[in-house]
Amino acid sequence: MPLVTPVDPQSGAGAQAIDWLKRALAAVSAIFLFVMMVLTVVDVGGRYLVNRPLPGSFEIMQFLLALLVFSALPIVTHDRGHITVSLFDGFFRGGMRRLQQFVIFLVSAIALAIITQRMWQQGNILDETRAITGFLLWPIAPVAYAMSVLGGIACFLMLLLIWRNLRGEVFADSGGSVD
Repeated sequence: MPLVTPVDPQSGAGAQAIDWLKRALAAVSAIFLFVMMVLTVVDVGGRYLVNRPLPGSFEIMQFLLALLVFSALPIVTHDRGHITVSLFDGFFRGGMRRLQQFVIFLVSAIALAIITQRMWQQGNILDETRAITGFLLWPIAPVAYAMSVLGGIACFLMLLLIWRNLRGEVFADSGGSVD
C-alpha cells in the first residue's frame, strides 16, 4: 500500500485544490502582466514626454518577465496548452496513443524536474555570492527560488497527468478535452 495517495484531479478535494491553485496563479500572472504594462507606459511616457525614463525599469521588467513565464507554466502544463506538433498523432490509436502520451508526459516531467532542480541550485549560487542587480541593487536569488518553486508546481501537475494516463485516460490534442 502506497504511503502517499496521489491527488485525483477529477474528484472532490483534489479538483478543488488544483482549480484554486490555477486561479491563484492566473491572478498572479495577470498582476505581473498588468505591472509590466503600467511600467512600460510610465517608462516610455517619461522617456519621450519629459525626457526622464523610469530608473531601473529594465531590471524590474526582467524580474517580472521571468516571474510571469514561470507563474503561467503550471497553468499551461495542467491544461496541456504547450505548443505541440501533431505530425504523427494519426498513427497512434487506443493503447498506443496512451503509451505515446505517457512517454511525452514522462519526458516533460523529467525536463521540468531538471529545470526545477537547476533553478534552485542557481538560486543557491546567487544567494551565496550575494548577487544583486546593477542599478537597483536588488538581490537576484529570490527570483530564482520563486522560479524553481513554480517549476516544481508545474512538475507536480505533470505527474498528475501521468497518473491520469496510467488510470486509462487518453487526452485529445487540444487542452481540456478527453477522448
